[in-house]
Amino acid sequence: MIRLVSFGRKHPQPERRPDRIVDCRSLPNPHREPRLRPLTGLDSAVQTYVARSRGFTRIAEHVVATVTDGDEVAFACYGGRHRSVAVAELVADRLRGKGFDVAVEHLDLGC
Repeated sequence: MIRLVSFGRKHPQPERRPDRIVDCRSLPNPHREPRLRPLTGLDSAVQTYVARSRGFTRIAEHVVATVTDGDEVAFACYGGRHRSVAVAELVADRLRGKGFDVAVEHLDLGC
């Protein structure tokens, strides 16, 4: 099983140390879009916005190409509600499409 975790940098880092942390702050922030601000990375509108942004494909393809069974990858953005959540969910979908068993946890989604 591969474990994907999202969190916000303004909150304490995950207690468990992931194998790697992917910084999603370089992606455009949906929080700055009034129609997306009240949503989260679980919403399709935010996922579409993030997936279309420059840099997303590079991040997703790199994780999918380098992750192995048993790995834990954490995705970080500033608040932990939009970018990191969307990227974790989108990468999880890609990994499941390749036959991996994936668990996703969002640490700061409700903050």
